[in-house]
Amino acid sequence: MPCSNCGNEKVLARGLCSACYSRLKKRGTLQRARGIAKGRICEVEGCGQPVAAKGLCELHYQRADNPAKTTWKLLRSRNPGQYPANWDNFEEFLVDVGSRPSARHQLRKVDAAKPYSRENVEWLAPVSSTQPKGWSTEERAAYMREWNFRKKFGITGEGYDRMLAEQNFVCAICQKPERHISKKTGKARALHVDHDHHDPNLKVRGLLCSDCNTGIGHFKDDVEILRRAIAYLESHADPAPSRFECVATS
Repeated sequence: MPCSNCGNEKVLARGLCSACYSRLKKRGTLQRARGIAKGRICEVEGCGQPVAAKGLCELHYQRADNPAKTTWKLLRSRNPGQYPANWDNFEEFLVDVGSRPSARHQLRKVDAAKPYSRENVEWLAPVSSTQPKGWSTEERAAYMREWNFRKKFGITGEGYDRMLAEQNFVCAICQKPERHISKKTGKARALHVDHDHHDPNLKVRGLLCSDCNTGIGHFKDDVEILRRAIAYLESHADPAPSRFECVATS
């Protein structure tokens, strides 16, 4: 049995489809608040979706309303309790983060470990002026490499390559190349970007191999602990027998 209002075959209740029943329940009427212009296609080139309002489909109408509104909705739905309470109001959200420079800019945390706030967000610019649609695997990988450097460390791929050359393509601590092999590519992994965890701006310090990067991480970047570790190793570098060495008995 079709919907008694719109003719949709999927009837939910009271002889109405899901959309019509929901509209009746919420508004007390079957009249649409904003009707879809049947037969008209969104004016945005290449879209092809039906018009919702002002010659635009639902998605492009929302974007035209304000480029930051979609970002605002997604941030609130995906991060409950991790943003200021006043951001539930879109206008106050805009005051804190500023206008979205373009539809391709993305709002990202400055420090990923801290919640969203006025001081802990920034609009990140796109890596290139073209969309990665239709790119080759290599082009897409290069795009993601550049984007990850900017997002995580605030540097460019060119900056990473420059640091790598300055370090003679070896780890800044052990002075050896990376020895761990990527299971995906079968090649040595790239050196890790090391940054100061105590610096609010996460200042980049250098490039480290996996072992050294993990090592200073386990020592919590604590210079005093590292000094004690060095002293400990030096104190046990003497070839004299250890006091814990077992004594042979006859």
